[in-house]
Amino acid sequence: MARAIGFLLLNVEAYGTYHVVNGGATTWHALAVEVFRQAGLEVEVEPITTDQYGALAPRPAYSVLDTTKYHALPGRPPMPTWQEGLREYLGRA
Repeated sequence: MARAIGFLLLNVEAYGTYHVVNGGATTWHALAVEVFRQAGLEVEVEPITTDQYGALAPRPAYSVLDTTKYHALPGRPPMPTWQEGLREYLGRA
């Protein structure tokens, strides 16, 4: 992520709002499962629905950030998958 932000800061052609995230898409449940798996912890993670979570603000059934604008930039650093980004964040890269 830092490489992408640095690229945007130094690229005079790039202006405006950019969504930059790791590749792929996941759910909160799958993210939690992967965090524990990569940490080497055996934890049972039970999925729940958005309604069961009880957020005060309404949430869409499916939402991901549109990274088309970032990916259209020539010379941009590639983004790893979210699993690879998590591995790097946890220091297991």
